[in-house]
Amino acid sequence: MNRKLLLVLIVVLGVMVAGCSQEVTEEFVGTITEINGLTAIVQPDEDEEIRNSGDLVEVSLSVSDNFEFMVGDRVKVTHNGQIQEKYPLGIETISVELIERVENPEEEPGEDDDSAYNKISEYLKGESIEAFSPYYELLEFRITDYREEEVDGKTEAEFLYTIVSKNYDRDPDTVGYIIEAKENGSDYYQQLYDEYLQPKEMNFNFKVVMDEEDNMTLYSNVSPNGVEWEESRMTDYILTEKTGFTGIGYDLDYKDRIFPGMSDKEVSAAISRILDAARLETDKGEVFQLTEEIAEEYGIEGLDPEYMNMLDIMVR
Repeated sequence: MNRKLLLVLIVVLGVMVAGCSQEVTEEFVGTITEINGLTAIVQPDEDEEIRNSGDLVEVSLSVSDNFEFMVGDRVKVTHNGQIQEKYPLGIETISVELIERVENPEEEPGEDDDSAYNKISEYLKGESIEAFSPYYELLEFRITDYREEEVDGKTEAEFLYTIVSKNYDRDPDTVGYIIEAKENGSDYYQQLYDEYLQPKEMNFNFKVVMDEEDNMTLYSNVSPNGVEWEESRMTDYILTEKTGFTGIGYDLDYKDRIFPGMSDKEVSAAISRILDAARLETDKGEVFQLTEEIAEEYGIEGLDPEYMNMLDIMVR
């Protein structure tokens, strides 16, 4: 092989290697229709290729720490090209760039502002604030794994609903159960102290039925091993004299340890089964404690037994 041919081969191979080493990215331009904490729903422009998969995309705003976006903003979104087929579509956001800001976006609502998804989102946000704000600072509201269909003239939507919250700021050493842990010399005192002001997730497996007049009825899945929808209210998850527990919370820093390798849908299913186990055990007069035996009995799968105690299951 002569030197000229060898040089050409080296150059071609170098170009191929350089091309392979570059990260594949895609981008689209659209309008922000909704913002929930660090997550935005973006409606891509009609001529964008991603519209072939869906008309709304869930975008993370955490990649743009130094900018506060608003509903109505025109943005350019860059992502890794992999699209999660759900509603809204899911992507791995790389960057979000502001293109144009409408000064009064409320005067010019987007064409999808009247969607069932947005109405349900606003309804649940209002219900959640009414139910939980007396007890927690609410940081974010998320709908994922959203599926919608028309049944007998009504809209039925099933989804995972997530609320990110934290306790209101106060000295943890003034909180009853932390005082007790400190006085008893509990090994968990420091952990309880450190976690008190950390954000936590509450997850719910919900269905909403909306009639033609936009009246909404909320249902939760109460079956440990299948699907059985029961009419509910967000206040059902607040501890009162009539209810035995509020629900389940956990420190976000420990999510991947408590639920190793589990998707949001799998986490939702596990939490639903834990709640059902808590209801059934409490109804029998038992003091509920999540153990490996209880998990096996109720078909609660995927949790790491070592971190089960990190779940804040509020039962009395």
